[in-house]
Formats: sequence, structure tokens, C-alpha cells
Amino acid sequence: MYENDKRIVLTLDAGGTNFVFSAIRGNIQIVSPVCMPSCSDNLDRCLATLVAGFDAVIKSLDTPPVAISFAFPGPADYKNGVIGGNLPNFPSFRQGVALGPFLQHHYGIPVYIENDGNLFAYGEALSGALPMVNRELEAMGHNRKYKNLLGITLGTGFGAGVVIDNRLLTGDNGCGGDVWLMRNKKYPSMLAEESVSIRAVKRVYRELSGVQDADLTPKDIYEIAEGIKEGDKKAAIASFQELGEMAGSAI
Repeated sequence: MYENDKRIVLTLDAGGTNFVFSAIRGNIQIVSPVCMPSCSDNLDRCLATLVAGFDAVIKSLDTPPVAISFAFPGPADYKNGVIGGNLPNFPSFRQGVALGPFLQHHYGIPVYIENDGNLFAYGEALSGALPMVNRELEAMGHNRKYKNLLGITLGTGFGAGVVIDNRLLTGDNGCGGDVWLMRNKKYPSMLAEESVSIRAVKRVYRELSGVQDADLTPKDIYEIAEGIKEGDKKAAIASFQELGEMAGSAI
């Protein structure tokens, strides 16, 4: 749809652990991504990182960008670019931050922000999995075209987006597909995300292995489960089993 569009748009993968900055033209990433710690618990440092990251990308461009568009976790007033509420992975934003207006004032170009799970699903519906499936069906002689999609994101948190009849389901507050708020099958007092996230895998491994001071990543725990690294293999396998069970229940 946008393959021949020559305009450049700055974009960002806004994770609770890292920010990854880039630029897109014609549906293609045109620069090497710039990765910086998100500093999500300190608002001043977080905003400074956003500016530094976008500045680094702009310096590598041969043409000025026309807009900034990226996903950011909710809840939020996305239409007005205001982020705020109970954001587990961005605690410094809980009192409300006019992120869109801040960046628009700084760079003098339009800024569009949406829910991260929503944009993931919408991107797959526009230019990813959905058109790919439809092209393959057409090549096989089938006339049916799919227009509905559920996209799931797994990482620092647990997100989702829903596309119905080629339209994004935003809901009343922009969080129509926010699966992270669903009930937790095993821990009724917790949200689903507390069992479907990086911190969940690490927590369950610590609890089951009894190793409280281990600075392990999910990749480390996976390699323990596979027998590649030393550790409590049974606890490592159980950590990912619980994540899968809790994710499946919420979805």
C-alpha cells in the first residue's frame, strides 16, 4: 500500500527495558536501529532518551522526516498524545505525560502515538501476515480473503491488538485489545501480565529453584531448560510452562 511512498517517518519500539529508534520509507527500514535504555522509572531521563534517540536517527537521514509515529503502552489518551495511568512498565508516566505534544513542539512535525499491541496487529493486517496469507490463498486459486486478526506481543509486558473487518478495534479508551488486564488464572489478585512477562519467568524460576540472587535473563532460563547452561532444569521448564498456560488462558 505504501511501497512507493518516498516520505520518511521516524518510529520507535518503546519497550519498558529499551527504546529502539528507526526510520521508515516505503514500508522499509532505512537506517540501522538505535537502541538505548528506556529509563522508564525516571521521567526526565526517559524524555531525554527519546530526544537523543530520535536525534541520532535524524543525523543519519538524507531527507528530513515528515512525521513521528510509534507505539506506546496504555492506558492513554492516544488521540491527544497523552500517556498516563497504571503503566506497570513505565511507572514515571502514571501521573500523565503529554508525550505527543512534547515531541511535536520539539521537532515541529506531526506525532502519532497508538497502543503498542494495536499497532503491531494493525501493521500485520496492512502489510504483514494478513496480506501474505491472502496472497497465498489467491495463488492457490481460492477467492476467500481474511480480514480479521489477533496479534499478541510478548516481552517486558503482555500485549495484544484486534483487527476486525480490516479495522482496528480501539475500544472506548484506546485499549480494546489490552489482554494484559485480563484475569490471572493462577493468581486472582494479579493481572494476567504478572504471569506473562519477562519478570514472570524470572520470578517463577527464583521461587522454584530457591536461587534468589541469580541475575538471569529469560534466555538464560531457556538455556537452562534446554540443558545448555547449568541450573535447575526442572524449575526452568516450569517457568515457561506457567507462562504458556497463563498466556493461553488470558487469550
